[in-house]
Amino acid sequence: MNIMFSQVVSARYDAYQNAKEADKKMFLWDSDVMSMITGIDNQFLASWKGVDTVYWCQNYLRAHWFTVEASISTLTLNFYDSDVIVISDKQLQSFMKSWSTLFPSLLLQSQLFKDDHRLTIPPGAKICKEFNVHRMPIDSVPQTKVSLGFVHSGDCGVYAIKNIEHLLGRLPLHTICDNNMELFINKWTVDLWYQNVRH
Repeated sequence: MNIMFSQVVSARYDAYQNAKEADKKMFLWDSDVMSMITGIDNQFLASWKGVDTVYWCQNYLRAHWFTVEASISTLTLNFYDSDVIVISDKQLQSFMKSWSTLFPSLLLQSQLFKDDHRLTIPPGAKICKEFNVHRMPIDSVPQTKVSLGFVHSGDCGVYAIKNIEHLLGRLPLHTICDNNMELFINKWTVDLWYQNVRH
């Protein structure tokens, strides 16, 4: 998903929290947000119909990027972080609360998952069951070795994107490392340059 999607849910969370109890159950999403899920053909944005796993890069306090893997079948938001020193488990749960609360509502309202019983709102409930937030174990997610807490290499964004590329391609993550950052950046620079030349 594009960067705009990663900002949408967090931006709407305050409105959800301030809504009346009766309105929370029928919390409405804007059509431009819905179109990110239902698809926009002329922008090469595919529909999520039949999709079980969605990936995006998420920014933390304008200081750090990480990868989110949303597993719809397990109602889980898996968190891939290249620098675990930056966000504690408690901070992660607090930061992702907006997503764990509102993401299922977004899916349900899209009508693409209306037959999925896990996303239905139980009688008497405000909203469907929240997603769980799960930090992937450090031994399965490559870590930058140049972190000093909040002083980073600046490569967290590259790590986040490469995590998605490798997960989608079912490739091992261990090749995503500090030594390969320059190679990845140079490759993307060339790819983007050729895309612009063709257009």
